[in-house]
Amino acid sequence: VVPVGNLLMRGMGSLAMLILFLWLKPPVAFLGATVPDQIVNAHILFNVLILVAGLPLAGLVYRVSEKIVALGTKPAPAEALDVVELSALNDSALDVPSQALANATREVVRVCETVEIMLKRIIELYESADADKIKALAALDDRVDKKHASIKLYLAKVTRNPLSEDEALRCQE
Repeated sequence: VVPVGNLLMRGMGSLAMLILFLWLKPPVAFLGATVPDQIVNAHILFNVLILVAGLPLAGLVYRVSEKIVALGTKPAPAEALDVVELSALNDSALDVPSQALANATREVVRVCETVEIMLKRIIELYESADADKIKALAALDDRVDKKHASIKLYLAKVTRNPLSEDEALRCQE
């Protein structure tokens, strides 16, 4: 938005200065004795005039710039938020409680990674709500719910076998 506003101010300022210069035909000698001095001083004068004119017009130029930028940007399609369906919950490890608990821990970490993806993506929805992105996040939420249920069921299966005190505590956590 800012570069577009800068372009608008400088473009309109240049056009206005050109029209005024051609209409009024002021002597350029007041800008300096030599041509290089006149060029530098004209540049400085132009920037000062843009600054003075730009301060009261800043809000208007900003709103116009936002509208121009909005015309050129299309909402990005919802990115596929698919997370590969892998599971560490291996039923063959149920006979070894320490291994089964390690598998459950890995699965919890995967669920946390999915939730992290969801949290990063949800911020975008506050900036610009998009139905496709909302549906994709809802699908991830459903996946997290299913994984959570699978982990609880897996841990229930682990408790069918004898557990040490530490393993029982880990299972309850």
